[in-house]
Amino acid sequence: MSQGIYSFTVNVRDSASPADQASLNYTITVSAPAPLVITSPDPPDAMIGAQYGGTSGFSLTASGGVAPYTWNWGAVSGSSLPPGLTLSPSTGVISGNATTAGSYSFTVTVSDAESAAAQLAVNYTISVTQTAALTITSGALPSGKCGAPYGGFHTFRGRPFYGFPLSATGGTPPYTWTALSLPPGLKITVLVTRIPMVSGTPTTAGNYNVVIMVTDSAGAQASANYSVNIQP
Repeated sequence: MSQGIYSFTVNVRDSASPADQASLNYTITVSAPAPLVITSPDPPDAMIGAQYGGTSGFSLTASGGVAPYTWNWGAVSGSSLPPGLTLSPSTGVISGNATTAGSYSFTVTVSDAESAAAQLAVNYTISVTQTAALTITSGALPSGKCGAPYGGFHTFRGRPFYGFPLSATGGTPPYTWTALSLPPGLKITVLVTRIPMVSGTPTTAGNYNVVIMVTDSAGAQASANYSVNIQP
């Protein structure tokens, strides 16, 4: 449809004899679509083996023009697209697992559904880095006492709990925690606040050699050995 101001008259007539009729004048203004723009922030950097943008990927978004949009990308001169990542032409989602460290420069082009299509091209760079080594950072497990909640009293965002919080850095979150040879009555639990911990009430006194293990989402593992004394 061409731009402009269009005036017209709508007539209606009933089936009576003689027929009654009415008319009304209208005006419709046809304007050009808003300019096509990319509204999403710059794509984030990536880590090798990690899902880019999380489980849903990173969404490129646009406004203006005439939806729906079509997305494409191409490497700029002297660079290449990030190996392991793909761009969906219909949704604009960049997803996948980056496989090779480096800096990758590319041009994203979005086209609208207008005839002829409006287009916009923007240059971006994604840096892909190695993940840091997976390391348990929560420190040594404390001693405990039979019949008493293990790990001490804590609060997180107003939520109280007893237990010894576990933490790790590096690797590719999220993490999964397991343990070997915990004292009877203790186990690893995860609060609704997503805090993993060793918790419970010890039931048997003694010295226990405990192994805490953490596994990241890429399958990397780290472990730590502790000696835990449970008093009567």
